[in-house]
Amino acid sequence: MTKTPAQLGIEAAKTDDRRRQKNKPIAPLPPPVIKTPAVMAAEAMEAIIHGCEWSIKRGAVKIEEFKERLDKNPASAFEWSATYFGDAARFDVAHMVKRYLEAAKDKADDYETKSDLEIIKTLRTIFYEEVLRKAKWPSRSTSPQSNDMELHLTSQKAEWLEVFDNHIARIERSN
Repeated sequence: MTKTPAQLGIEAAKTDDRRRQKNKPIAPLPPPVIKTPAVMAAEAMEAIIHGCEWSIKRGAVKIEEFKERLDKNPASAFEWSATYFGDAARFDVAHMVKRYLEAAKDKADDYETKSDLEIIKTLRTIFYEEVLRKAKWPSRSTSPQSNDMELHLTSQKAEWLEVFDNHIARIERSN
């Protein structure tokens, strides 16, 4: 099977292109971006706010689903409602975080303003104490649904605690 001159020309051109690519000088890498802890804390704050907004939006959708299902068949609500406890807890705790962030950004006076890192550390302390207290002394209500909701709220607070810990660790490693 012989190749036509056109086929040979195409193959030669491909080979020539490969040689040029191999011999082409490699472009230098861009210099690394060095971020200060304040910049990293601001980025962490943006990520936390974004996480809050996402959890609130998702929670609102799930709560609407719950309302629709409850309207359709209220008699069987106790059979399937437990699946929505986690979503309601995520919604509630995200609102809690968002309210705290909004309150922390408001200046108490003109002499003292908290940095983003201080705000995250304060939130971490609040959630750490809450999760620890709920782990030591869990809710003992006579209502199983109330106990289940408290468990989901504590679980969500523990997840947020992990988020705060990760951001703080990343910022402190950069020092």
